[in-house]
Amino acid sequence: LSRQKSSGLWCSVGERLFQLPIIWLSRQTSPSAGSLLAEPVKCMVRMYTHLLAQDPCRDPRHYAIWSDERRRCFNLPNALIVGPQKTGTTALLNFMTLHPKISRNHNTARHFEEMQFFSNDQNYLNGLDWYMRHMPMIHVERNRTITYNVSTLITKPSHFIVEKSATYFDSYLAPLRAWRLMPSVKVIAILVDPIKRAYSWYQHQLAHKDDVATRVTFKSLVGRKHNRHHGRASLRSRCLYPGQYSTHLKRWLAFLTPSQIHIVDGDQLVTDPVTVMDGVQKFLGVKHIDYTKLIKKSETKGFFCPVVLGKLQCLGQGKGRKYPSMDAAAKSALEKFFLPFNRQLAIMLQSMNVPHPRWLKASIRA
Repeated sequence: LSRQKSSGLWCSVGERLFQLPIIWLSRQTSPSAGSLLAEPVKCMVRMYTHLLAQDPCRDPRHYAIWSDERRRCFNLPNALIVGPQKTGTTALLNFMTLHPKISRNHNTARHFEEMQFFSNDQNYLNGLDWYMRHMPMIHVERNRTITYNVSTLITKPSHFIVEKSATYFDSYLAPLRAWRLMPSVKVIAILVDPIKRAYSWYQHQLAHKDDVATRVTFKSLVGRKHNRHHGRASLRSRCLYPGQYSTHLKRWLAFLTPSQIHIVDGDQLVTDPVTVMDGVQKFLGVKHIDYTKLIKKSETKGFFCPVVLGKLQCLGQGKGRKYPSMDAAAKSALEKFFLPFNRQLAIMLQSMNVPHPRWLKASIRA
């Protein structure tokens, strides 16, 4: 399990057979040529040259070679908050863990509250033991039963472990990796206006003195479709790519059923988090508790915060920043850019019986 030493606990996905032709094909495909195959091929190269972790508790052969001291069949996450970034994932995690039956992963030295196991190749290759060591131990066996005769795991948890990594949502490999390890996992995504999210990411980088963000305006950044400067192209991509919600949601739905995915309206999370938490509890299937006394609005911060031991415990100064107004030309350019993705998202949400957020309705009508 640790760094692939226990190779019997990993599942090969055709590395030897497909590695060379795919690498050759990727070298023939140039992103600068505008090829639609460039990014999918790169994804395939990464996928086929890695191994996929699977739950050792689902196979008696894998369980048998797992060292006794590391047998933790009951502390993989039941739920993932997948992002995207700058949508309120930290706030949602803090609200969720106010529930007595919901626990979260331990912090990591590198990414603090986020594991980024499924989206970061280095973390993923640390192995399953590394991932599970950052999860709380649930001593009660949560009604989970291993039936080795059919190699299946029947899961009816009475206690939930949630892991939050906002980089999962727009990751190529995170849906596949998460599904392979935890096929019954429940996924929560928060969607805000992608224009708002893009601007928030730019301002986030600007506040952290990012070299590129301090030298280029938001209008200039999003207005240039072809930018040869690597730093600017990278920042522009991180502003725009996560907001292409339909593209990423389609990838998650390729591995999970619609009933495993819960969409949170990011604006409602800000204005009415209690109603949001009612929906999250119903989605997870945990015992319903009243959040009206657990979440209160801070008059000084201007947003809702958890109530811990009778006191508001709000996020730090880096959260809930107030930004200057967005340039009108930049906003207009982004409205045109995101419109086809928003239209596709509306169709997808309708098929999932998910109400359209207000920002989505406004975007389509405009």
